[in-house]
Amino acid sequence: MEDRRRIDKHGRKIYVLHDLYPHADLVMYPSIYEGFGNALLEAFYYMVPVVVNRYPVWVRDIEPKGFMVPMMDGFINNQVVGEVRRVLDDEEYRQEMVVHNYNLASRYYGYPILRYGLRTLLNNIKNQM
Repeated sequence: MEDRRRIDKHGRKIYVLHDLYPHADLVMYPSIYEGFGNALLEAFYYMVPVVVNRYPVWVRDIEPKGFMVPMMDGFINNQVVGEVRRVLDDEEYRQEMVVHNYNLASRYYGYPILRYGLRTLLNNIKNQM
């Protein structure tokens, strides 16, 4: 995997991570400790269902937003398996889930929020000078 799509010197296609999402049925995010989780946001952006382990940043910063994901607490149990089966087998539910997650991610983590945060940060720095 590389950071840009291209053809190598032997004529072989070199793919990027973003080429995989349209072909994924599910993304597992089994982290026990993680930073914020850009891969998580990528999965929401590409509208792929996600299974999340409840790592500290998820619990504190992301879970309260109301994302619809099967969650595990350090291990997979029968409840998680049942939820994943529903996600994979029920097209209407899966579509509801990924649209809901996409909309929440856009609302809380989209470019308008980034611009607002950066503007606020820069104004605070400017006002400190």
